[in-house]
Amino acid sequence: MKKLLLIMLTLLIGCSSTKNEIDLTAYKEYYQAIDNNSFFRDSSSNFSIGFEYTMVEDGTYRYYIIIDNPSFAMYDCAVLIRENGITYENQNKMMPSSGIFDTKYSLIPNQVDTANGYPKGIILGGEVEEIPFSIDVLVEWWDSTQSTNTREFLHIESN
Repeated sequence: MKKLLLIMLTLLIGCSSTKNEIDLTAYKEYYQAIDNNSFFRDSSSNFSIGFEYTMVEDGTYRYYIIIDNPSFAMYDCAVLIRENGITYENQNKMMPSSGIFDTKYSLIPNQVDTANGYPKGIILGGEVEEIPFSIDVLVEWWDSTQSTNTREFLHIESN
C-alpha cells in the first residue's frame, strides 16, 4: 500500500512539475512578445480597458486593469502586464497575468456565467514603488471556432 501511494505521489508531482514548466514557458513567450512589440495602442475597439491606481499605506501604489465589455465573443483569453518597460531578462518579480498560470476565461457580450468561465470582465492588479509609472498589456483571445488567434498590445501611463 505504501509503495502504491509513493508511486501515485511521484506521478502527481511529476505531472505538476511538467505543467509548471509549460506555464513558465508560456509566461516567457507572452512576456517576450511584449518586449518585441513596437506598436502599442492606448485603447481597443474590441473591448473596454479601465485603469485606476491608489497609494497604499506603505507609500507604494496599487493599480488595477479592468478588461470588459467585449464587442464580440473572446474565448480563452490570456492577459499579461509588463510594468515600466522592464524586459523579461531584467524583471525581479512575476508580473500580473490571467490565463497563463490559471484558468482561461472567455468574455461574451451580454453574458455572465462565472461558474462556467464567462465572467463580466477580467481584473488584474499589481503594485509599483512610485509614480509616474507605465503599464504594457498583452490581451490574447481566440474566435468561436478556435481557429483565429488575436493579440492586442496596449500602453497605459499613470500620469
